[in-house]
Amino acid sequence: MTTDMGFEDPRASRITTLNVNGETVLRVPPSRNAFALAFLMVWLGGWTVGGAMAFSQLSSGAAQGGAQWFLVFWMCAWAVAWVTSAGTLVWQVFGMEVIAATSTALMHSYRVFLWSRTRRFNPASITKLRWNEGSGSQWSRHGTPSSVAFDYGAKTIHMVKGVDSGEGDYIVSALRQRLGLEGRRP
Repeated sequence: MTTDMGFEDPRASRITTLNVNGETVLRVPPSRNAFALAFLMVWLGGWTVGGAMAFSQLSSGAAQGGAQWFLVFWMCAWAVAWVTSAGTLVWQVFGMEVIAATSTALMHSYRVFLWSRTRRFNPASITKLRWNEGSGSQWSRHGTPSSVAFDYGAKTIHMVKGVDSGEGDYIVSALRQRLGLEGRRP
């Protein structure tokens, strides 16, 4: 997205911010990796065909003895892998994290279609709200992705994994202001 003079628009962001009736709502889609999404779609297609073939072998009785038990075991593992991969793909394409803040509550939700998981936090118990630089990407097996984090009692809560420094600072600033944490230590 560019401005009238051809410069990149500094306001362009994947984060959508709404201020409604004293509530600040931040909507953050997951960071996406085009290669991983394409790979998952192709892999799921092949995995679905393989599962259908294995199921037809089982249902037709073509597999006998030890082969039949192997296919039963394989179909269980197949189902777990298929659901996990399909869930990841659906989250990456349609999912969103929503952070809603008022002076009396912080709500953090994961949303996909009609499914939602929401946690509520008391701002009086929130300390050290910060952008937490990670040592790996959301797609890496090594390290942890960057996130917005805060301490809540003896726990550290991480939200919006995969945000970069600018996005993280924006989210932290908006939340500090809305929750009344500006005067408290970082």
